[in-house]
Amino acid sequence: MKTTQQAWKSYLMEMQYKSDPNQSRLKVAKKMLNYLFSPLAIVDPSLDISMRASGNVASKMSFLYWAIFGTKQERMTQSSIYRPKLGLEFAKQKIDMLMLKLTDDEEKTLSADIDQLIALVEAKDYPKDKIQIPVTLTGHPGVDPSFGTVYMNATPASDWGMGGSLMTPDGKSYLLHVLQSIKSLLPPTDVEKLSDNDVHSLYFYGRPYVKPEKPSEKTKSHFSDKAFNYQDFLKSIGRGGK
Repeated sequence: MKTTQQAWKSYLMEMQYKSDPNQSRLKVAKKMLNYLFSPLAIVDPSLDISMRASGNVASKMSFLYWAIFGTKQERMTQSSIYRPKLGLEFAKQKIDMLMLKLTDDEEKTLSADIDQLIALVEAKDYPKDKIQIPVTLTGHPGVDPSFGTVYMNATPASDWGMGGSLMTPDGKSYLLHVLQSIKSLLPPTDVEKLSDNDVHSLYFYGRPYVKPEKPSEKTKSHFSDKAFNYQDFLKSIGRGGK
């Protein structure tokens, strides 16, 4: 009986997400934050342990920065660590994890929005948090702190390398690289597209877009316009000059 109730509850929730395009996007954005831009040890500790045991690079290294430039322990004993290929493998495994976590319906939802997300990132039209890079990386061609770290689902990406400030070997931000890679894995979709403003607000700010209200017209005063000119005002009440 309990299993039947759980199945029915799951079905109702699925129908809710299908009928509400905002909710489906918010759910996808939450999974993107968790499985692309956060260490798995924080999101799902038990899964992280299993992935580490299997040799998963993303779990072993936790952060893209560590995969490319070395973990804290590695940097204590080694100098000039730079592993761009391991960075690409790290990103691939993060993408694979996200795709495993998305339902079929969520994949179709993201498929409808991915081109708009890519365009927004290419234009740097997304909210970001400032970062402070290690002094040793200042001027490194694979690091660009001006990209900051992207806000996803109203939360700054804790992995600032995946969030935009680390570059692939061909000079592309990992944020853009990841989105373009995800696009190649998504299925065709019949999900209705939303406006750029809707996509921007739902994914980055974690809330539905609200159109700004137009400034209200200035309330007209019950005084004559002449009242705003002091001399004219005096004339209007018979106390001014000629």
